[in-house]
Amino acid sequence: MRSTKLLTSANHVVTISNHSIDTIVNLTRMLSWYHLDINISIDAPIEEIEKILIRELPEIGKRYYGIVGELQYKGIRSFGTAGTELTKPAITIRISAKCSEKDLSDVRVFVNREVLLLLRQEGIEIQ
Repeated sequence: MRSTKLLTSANHVVTISNHSIDTIVNLTRMLSWYHLDINISIDAPIEEIEKILIRELPEIGKRYYGIVGELQYKGIRSFGTAGTELTKPAITIRISAKCSEKDLSDVRVFVNREVLLLLRQEGIEIQ
């Protein structure tokens, strides 16, 4: 056998050459992280946005069984336009959720939707 086939949590088969395999970690036994990076206007009132996220994200996280612990605001990931596909300067903020590997895809869909709805409700424009 010259290669190993692995099934991802998204049901994709990945083939890896055996000589490339050094260590394998079974993530189904460990928790995974879903990170959502969002670009907002560089002129956005970041202090107000952070207060909203810190207040609302834990409550949103409680509404979905797949999130382990709290849905968390992790801070400003970057700002400006360097190294991104953005044409206007922006602030990139990160929101993270811990979940089992088998729930990762569903957690992604839930978090994306709920955060988008929250930002729209609060009048925060996404770039």
